[in-house]
Amino acid sequence: DGKILPTGKRINEILKPFKISVENCGFSELSKCFIDKRSELQSCSEKCWPILLKQIATENYKLLIILGVGTTKILSKIVSKELVIGEIIDIKLGDKKYKVLPIYHPSPINPTGHKKNIDLFTNLRKEIELILE
Repeated sequence: DGKILPTGKRINEILKPFKISVENCGFSELSKCFIDKRSELQSCSEKCWPILLKQIATENYKLLIILGVGTTKILSKIVSKELVIGEIIDIKLGDKKYKVLPIYHPSPINPTGHKKNIDLFTNLRKEIELILE
């Protein structure tokens, strides 16, 4: 219904200096299902990777921002490369190459993630701007 949840609002705050927002860029949750138990999130997310790959394959994204440690671990397993929060890396997904930046999950339930992400984006600003040109 067009409402932006708290996580989206935090992402918008981080993206504002780059003149983009969740409303005008590609944005997708990894887990496509509603789950009752957070303990099932990892398993559900791993099963949803093929759906996400189909979604991103139709666009020419310059940068994929991966939210959270859990998602970063899943992607590391899939591409057989260690991804590190705050480091931009080149990876291949399907037949496309992407620049990927794992960040801390910006959810309000993550008490330090938002501050760490602001610092992370501040430190990487020039590099991100070059990618987004």
